[in-house]
Amino acid sequence: EGDDGAAASVMTAREAADNGLRVLLFDLTASGAASRTMLEGDDLPGITDLLVSEAQFTDIIHSDHFSEAHVVP
Repeated sequence: EGDDGAAASVMTAREAADNGLRVLLFDLTASGAASRTMLEGDDLPGITDLLVSEAQFTDIIHSDHFSEAHVVP
């Protein structure tokens, strides 16, 4: 639950990606707890930008810097 759950989700996503699975983690936490640890910077377009038509779907998918997983902040 909350930020603790986000940390567990990041670990699970990275583990799955390291085992060859394709992973896309949607960070729906209000604080951005999951995407903060996976991405450099907080100013990347995310799900809210997509929902208000300020970004395309391909613009909101970002690569994790420490695994093959992808994340939508």
